[in-house]
Amino acid sequence: MQADGVKALSNIAIRLATEEDAGELFAVCSAAFGPDDPAWRAYYPRHWTAEGRKAGTERFLSAIKGDHHAVYHKALDVTSGAIVGFSIWTAYDARPLQHPPVLPSPDYWPNALEAEYGHTIMIDLMQKRHDHIESVANSVVHLNTLAVLPAHQRKGIATRLMNWGVETADQLGFPCFVEASPAGRPLYERHGFVFEQEITLVLPAQFVAREPCRYSFMTRPSPGGASSR
Repeated sequence: MQADGVKALSNIAIRLATEEDAGELFAVCSAAFGPDDPAWRAYYPRHWTAEGRKAGTERFLSAIKGDHHAVYHKALDVTSGAIVGFSIWTAYDARPLQHPPVLPSPDYWPNALEAEYGHTIMIDLMQKRHDHIESVANSVVHLNTLAVLPAHQRKGIATRLMNWGVETADQLGFPCFVEASPAGRPLYERHGFVFEQEITLVLPAQFVAREPCRYSFMTRPSPGGASSR
């Protein structure tokens, strides 16, 4: 079993992703998070369908083009040429997060109610992210997204995708933070992240019956020992 894992990992190359990779990157996210994750359903409606993936790919491409500070890495299967995982890291080196965020047009969602729901949770997430970055003097490294195709999970690919951000943070002397899913929490803990609190995104009264969107807020101290809180 270990030998198979080592062999599989030797076929993986970590490279910078490009705009041309947007479709595959989104497909990896869609498969990794699946249709049951409430936040992803809200952010990317029907992302598991052909129509939803097309719209999601366009948003991913827009994000890659629009944020020149985010660093996208892909895990490439050199045998097949397929992208099997990727990460998005951003180093805030005395640079604040853009706030308020630029939100997708309401037309991105199937109706006005779903647009309001999507906008609401996105605004709350970004407000919390902004406040944290500001609280550490805009000097922190953030893991925005890390996703690996289900068939390629538990092979060490996610660990290799972690390396750039962790090493960059250590070089800068900065702490890190991540808004982790329950499935991702053990991986981050192995890389020195510490669970701080579970956060539930705020919903207006008309949406309280919906499944809550939650994440684990986790931080990794700087090399000098200071956490990002």
